[in-house]
Amino acid sequence: MSAYLIGLLLPLAGLPGRRLVLYLWNPLMIIETSHGAHLDALMVFAVLLSILAMHRSHGNAPRIASPVALAIATLTRPLPLLLTPVMFWRWTWPQRLGYGALLVTVTGLFAFRARRLGPQRAANGYRGVRSARIYATEFRFNGGAAAWIESALAGPAASIGRDPAQMTRLMIGAITVLVTVGVGIAARHRSASEDRDGGS
Repeated sequence: MSAYLIGLLLPLAGLPGRRLVLYLWNPLMIIETSHGAHLDALMVFAVLLSILAMHRSHGNAPRIASPVALAIATLTRPLPLLLTPVMFWRWTWPQRLGYGALLVTVTGLFAFRARRLGPQRAANGYRGVRSARIYATEFRFNGGAAAWIESALAGPAASIGRDPAQMTRLMIGAITVLVTVGVGIAARHRSASEDRDGGS
């Protein structure tokens, strides 16, 4: 299904359809999705659906498909949050609010359920909270680069009595925030430029 959506998006980007082969023959995609049934396949599909729905919306009427699809992708993995600075300027306000409301509602339901279980039981036994805790404390995006940074920070971290792994996460988090803000500013300027060109 993701390949089908990519096939629909390629002409919108002015790219030839044969580029789809790069995705279909990608060893990582074949191993992680077709062979490993990795959850990221759902995230990729939802992100592609959101982008396609955004491009196919007409006028200023709110189109719920794009924000709902991106919310599903974000609830699957937090990585699609990096797309929000771009999508924000292309959505209408009802779409923006719908995206945020869906994230808050679903996350709130999990938090409410965890609270009823009690803090100790929730942290150790409730899957939603336990998964979030493990993801936040143990998962490393681009593990090779993270390991290199952690090794480089081992000396400075020891001198100030800090955990190099924690410092690495903070550094990568800060870089991610800065890049996301920069992308959002660039997307805002691009959107404003397209609006001016369309209105002239």
